[in-house]
Amino acid sequence: MKRPLRNLLLFLFPPGFRREYGEEWRELAQRDSFPSLLVDSIRGAASVWMDRIRKGAGEESQRSSRGETFVQDLRFGLRTLRRRPLFSIVAMVTLGVGIGSTTAMFSVVEGVLLRPLPYERPEELVTVWETFPEWKDNPQLAAGWDKVNLAWPEYERWRDNQEAFSGVALYAFTAKNLAGAQGVERITVGRASSSLFEVLGIDPILGRSFLPGEDGPGAERVALLGHATWQDSFGSDPGVLGTTIRLDDAVYSVVGVLPPGFRIRALGTFPHSGNADLWIPLGSDGQTLRAGNHGFQAVARLKPQVTISAATPETEALLRGDEDPSELGVKVLFRAEEEATGLKAPLYLLLAGASLLLLIACGNVAILLSGEVSNRRREMAARLALGAKPPRLVRQLLTESVLIGFLGSALGILLAHLGTRGLLIFAPGLPRLDEVGVNPAVLFFAGGVGVLTGIVFGLAPSLNLLKAQAHEVLRAGSRSGLRGQFRLQQGLISIQIGMTVI
Repeated sequence: MKRPLRNLLLFLFPPGFRREYGEEWRELAQRDSFPSLLVDSIRGAASVWMDRIRKGAGEESQRSSRGETFVQDLRFGLRTLRRRPLFSIVAMVTLGVGIGSTTAMFSVVEGVLLRPLPYERPEELVTVWETFPEWKDNPQLAAGWDKVNLAWPEYERWRDNQEAFSGVALYAFTAKNLAGAQGVERITVGRASSSLFEVLGIDPILGRSFLPGEDGPGAERVALLGHATWQDSFGSDPGVLGTTIRLDDAVYSVVGVLPPGFRIRALGTFPHSGNADLWIPLGSDGQTLRAGNHGFQAVARLKPQVTISAATPETEALLRGDEDPSELGVKVLFRAEEEATGLKAPLYLLLAGASLLLLIACGNVAILLSGEVSNRRREMAARLALGAKPPRLVRQLLTESVLIGFLGSALGILLAHLGTRGLLIFAPGLPRLDEVGVNPAVLFFAGGVGVLTGIVFGLAPSLNLLKAQAHEVLRAGSRSGLRGQFRLQQGLISIQIGMTVI
């Protein structure tokens, strides 16, 4: 019989049969006539397909059976927890408080300390301070002797002659009256050198930023609206550019709108949140820019490959001018470190405390789960005596433990959100607090710890219980099978006491 016909008949069989037995079938088919081969091929193919169908039905039945068993375990676990409300509530609340507090605290640490500043290439930004050592002996000035703001004439000399920075800028904050359709409103106004937004890498979403020369006395009065002011007072009108606003007794022309969330905090002795309703150039409001007015904070951007140690001598020489070196010095510090001044130690300490709380909560839940299994040992022994298989009982107990972990984690998610919102209300003064949100990665990790606690500490006592023979456990007063659990509980309690003392 010709090979093409044999290959065609071979396609009656399933692909797996063809791969495994194709060559052997072709060799046998060479000795048969076409009519007999056709009949044999149809019969053989039908038989192979029926075997495959029966095998697939059996596997599907097994999968369906496993699915139904899991659903039964889940329903039975929920009923069991409902019959023991005190145990269930205490375990879930304990775990939820640990997960919620740890997640909320880490979210604050991440938002305040770990998240990069919201500027372009924030690792290049520095804050520049003047230092006056002679102020150390003055009780009224000693607190801020090493972090003194700059004056305008010093800034001009520094700006025009420095080579270590790609840009330098000044800024300050004041309060002014804004006249509008709803009357006069007292607002916070940021005052900035024309270079501030370029140094920070901030581009307006409408219009332009300040131009060089607009920050000197006698320059045209222009203003940049904060995003919230543009929305609330001007209805997000894109045609706001070119309109005029009145601040105190002066009229300013709106030239741009800043992006949402922009701020730059004032640091040092006179901190400020950095939230400004609008910005105007320094000097445009007639406030003095004389030499003795050290009222402006300095921010600068290092040039690539330039270090702070290399930039400091030049900056000190330019800012000092003709003054005695013993009377005036300079500090150049990374902006990110300055933003976190005084916050690292307390926030990391609180995070460590919250992490210990999570570990203690997991230990509490572990002891509760171990004790609950011990209380149910006679129930488990009776089910063993009636023919239940040990793996089935272990799976049931494990399902209940995982349910505790899962529900506790769900409660922790809720508490994490509430805790983070509470910090926004009750912890004023923390920088960038309104940028803090629940960290999904940490929430997932803490929830995983809760579920893992349910698995590990639910499985260990369950396996220990099933080591005992059913008739031994059923005997009144018997304590067989509990020694291992007692040792586990004692070890957990010892660890908890240590963490609690810390």
